[in-house]
Amino acid sequence: MRMNYYPPCPQPEQVIGLTPHSDGGGVTILLQVSEVEGPQIKKDEHRVMVNSEKERFSIATFYGPKYDAIIGSAPNLITEQTPVKFKTIGIEEYLKGLFARKRGKSYRE
Repeated sequence: MRMNYYPPCPQPEQVIGLTPHSDGGGVTILLQVSEVEGPQIKKDEHRVMVNSEKERFSIATFYGPKYDAIIGSAPNLITEQTPVKFKTIGIEEYLKGLFARKRGKSYRE
């Protein structure tokens, strides 16, 4: 779980916060306590912006598989029309690659 507080900032464009990134876990649930817009979501990454007049508070909860789990495509979803796109991999190996920040590292088939 991660709790974030973003106070109002008169020059939000000058704030250096979290850079665009992708969460490495399985599922992230975000609770935005205040009704202030902040998350900017793009394909494959997201970031947070501050507001010039209002504070923002959010709580992110992360859910993921066990450390010794193996992840891969669900066999019942693999057909000629929808072939395997990612190789089966252990969570330990996946997380080591993620936290080593190996640019360009891909688990695609």
